[in-house]
Amino acid sequence: MFRLFIFMFILTLKLSAIVNIMPIDVGDSMPGWSKQISASFGTTRGNSDTDKYNAGFQIQYDTFNSVSTLNGDYSFGKANGVKNIDKTYLHLRHIRGINRNVVMEYFTQAEKNEFQKLNLRLLFGLGPRIRLSESKGWGNTYLGLSLIYSIEDEKSSSQKEYMMGSIYLSYRHKVNSSVDITYTGYYQPRLDALDDYRILQTAEVKVKLIKDFSLLLRAQHNFDSRPYTNVEKTDIAQTLSIAYEF
Repeated sequence: MFRLFIFMFILTLKLSAIVNIMPIDVGDSMPGWSKQISASFGTTRGNSDTDKYNAGFQIQYDTFNSVSTLNGDYSFGKANGVKNIDKTYLHLRHIRGINRNVVMEYFTQAEKNEFQKLNLRLLFGLGPRIRLSESKGWGNTYLGLSLIYSIEDEKSSSQKEYMMGSIYLSYRHKVNSSVDITYTGYYQPRLDALDDYRILQTAEVKVKLIKDFSLLLRAQHNFDSRPYTNVEKTDIAQTLSIAYEF
């Protein structure tokens, strides 16, 4: 009953489901399956009537020398009866250990965002991730380098195919048994047009409430140097969510 109370209380807040961004170390978890789901909604009534619904999940499979994850997220919203949010995200990643500090990452991603005029974007990539530092008191730092093949279907133009580079810096600090802090920042230029690039930054605080339930606070900053027509270059968002792990 107490778990149900906590769950319902948090869902009454204006929340968004989010996918876990923590860097994953090979051998960090016991071999086998683990799952996480998040679901949320937010409403306002009065001067403006808005409704927002969101659901996300993560499925992870660990072995002694590899980790595979599948993440998904769907958001839908309306303002004054008119749809203003409709986006879907799916990401599959396989991480294989090379040695204690180096892994290879292989991934593919599909996303759709009606209000960024994106019918479909497919990504296929691979590259190494290096653990730069490891400290119980100060946390771990990682550097990732990837080569990405991108296919984009945008509403007002023909399909585009191009290669991208991706450089990311990630930090994780497990403050104690209940609190995790993470940051990940990406720089992703097109290799045939270096002035066309994306910067994506995400910071997250995860606080364990009770067994299997956590509160997730996330801040995001996304910048696209060449967005589609009538789409803003910068997106900033702060979200609060609940996660259930099993």
